[in-house]
Amino acid sequence: MRTATKYVGVHLATVTKPTCYDPGELTVRAGELVVVETSRGLELGKVILPAPYDSGNVIICPIVRSATLEDIATEQRHRLQAAEALAIIRSRVYEFDLPMQILSGSITLDGNCIVVEFAAENRIDFRHLVKDLAPRLRKRIELHQIGTRDRATLIGGLGLCGRQLCCENWLKDFSSISIKMAKLQGIMFNPYRISGACGRLMCCLKYEHQVYSDFTANLPKLGDTVKYEDDKAKVVGYNIARNTISLQRPEKGIVEISIEEAKQLQIIATYEQNANYSKNEDSDYLSF
Repeated sequence: MRTATKYVGVHLATVTKPTCYDPGELTVRAGELVVVETSRGLELGKVILPAPYDSGNVIICPIVRSATLEDIATEQRHRLQAAEALAIIRSRVYEFDLPMQILSGSITLDGNCIVVEFAAENRIDFRHLVKDLAPRLRKRIELHQIGTRDRATLIGGLGLCGRQLCCENWLKDFSSISIKMAKLQGIMFNPYRISGACGRLMCCLKYEHQVYSDFTANLPKLGDTVKYEDDKAKVVGYNIARNTISLQRPEKGIVEISIEEAKQLQIIATYEQNANYSKNEDSDYLSF
């Protein structure tokens, strides 16, 4: 290993997120297959996100070589062996009555190690399982328990938008998502609208968060009671596309005003102070 001044991302079958590697004197391109050195041995990976990067004192592993036809043939053979090994592992998990779901597995390029990902509600003691599998598979076995987001990435599927899951397609880093992001965008109080396939808050809630934050910076908040045309009104929605906000007036329905008008509104009571504001009521809020 050596200190690198630039790196490329390499996606490995045994790791859900891309890993940084030093190409050294090699010239690599996006999508190219390369052989890299890992703690498990030599592995085949695909180059992604090639870009110069000043890594400072970060130590990263080098790319050993560009993949040869023999490397690719070996990898294809190992995929078949991994499928057979997973069938054995699942049968032994059933025999040991372990509460774990085997998701995927792959064999390193040198054939010495099989890496298996599984999901479970709680921590699993699989030492007896590994001892049982070692003589059957004749390889070093690594079992990795993964979280719900990584599980969704491996299994894949469609989101509420009807498109392929972002984490399966292109999203590699999971940012922190808060319920405040959903509230700011007017889609709170309905768990089915804000939960992804993994059961956590949808990652896409962050995509437009900064836009909503900038839009609402100097505007009344949702639930605030304001003075409008000598009457009281409650802020019930934002419409960024039209640069307007929506106000609900007692017995007069909903009116939409420009953000220039909204900035001049006098706040009578904040949503925390408003006695009629309820955190469990979603019918008073509009989402766009």
